[in-house]
Amino acid sequence: VMVLLASGLMWFLYKDFTGNIGRVNAIGKTADDIDGRDQNILLVGSDDRSTASDAELKELSTTRVSSNSTDTMMLVHVPADGRRATAISFPRDAYVEVPGFGRRKLNSAYVNGATDGGRAEADPDKGRQLLVQTISELSGLHIDHYVEVDLLGFYRITKAVGGVEICLNEAQQEKDSGIDLPAGKSTIEGKQALAFVRQRKGLPRGDLDRIVRQQYFLGATFRKVTSLGVLTNPIKLKRLLDAVGSSMRMDEDLDPLQLARQVRGLAAGNVEFK
Repeated sequence: VMVLLASGLMWFLYKDFTGNIGRVNAIGKTADDIDGRDQNILLVGSDDRSTASDAELKELSTTRVSSNSTDTMMLVHVPADGRRATAISFPRDAYVEVPGFGRRKLNSAYVNGATDGGRAEADPDKGRQLLVQTISELSGLHIDHYVEVDLLGFYRITKAVGGVEICLNEAQQEKDSGIDLPAGKSTIEGKQALAFVRQRKGLPRGDLDRIVRQQYFLGATFRKVTSLGVLTNPIKLKRLLDAVGSSMRMDEDLDPLQLARQVRGLAAGNVEFK
């Protein structure tokens, strides 16, 4: 009876979760699939705030904005045989060849694709497709899947799991990001978690150090998410799935269970960040 109840609960949570995830048509032109069953997943962090509640906007001291800005772009290569995964981050301000628009900053690909360089009404899927094409041509890799998390993702997920532990060599205070954390270990959630991954002013290498921050934080978050206290607690698990589902969009062919299997190495440290 307990097994049946547990199975029924998990099935309900899974169906509820998948029903909340937004589906997008993001995979357009991409390189030939020369790596077969290996998977390349483009993870994108957007500055979109259109899904925020009034309470969230008040806490973050921001406004409701539907944005095409991409702050984080990371390509995760997951070998089919389960060997060590590789995650490569792309600086948003790096100048690259954007197909049809010439040499531009990488984060302009989404915006230019969505608006045809400002000449048309915004179509986010075209922006996603141009970003996929740009990174595919830049890396020479076929991109199999696309996952996008909006600005509220870090905020909601860390609140759902009760915070994530980080450690700073020096105290950080910076008004633009809103970060205000002491040196040493801290458990952060919500506003400070978002500030931690967004800060670039005051860091020695600016955007490059922000990428290191984001990679570090992703690893810490996945370890917390897969900890026994979260996955075996139905209330925490429901909160987590609601937080992820409300902040995530993915391509139409990606099964969330497949995504969970593909990125499980992040929790175990079985991933190399570059």
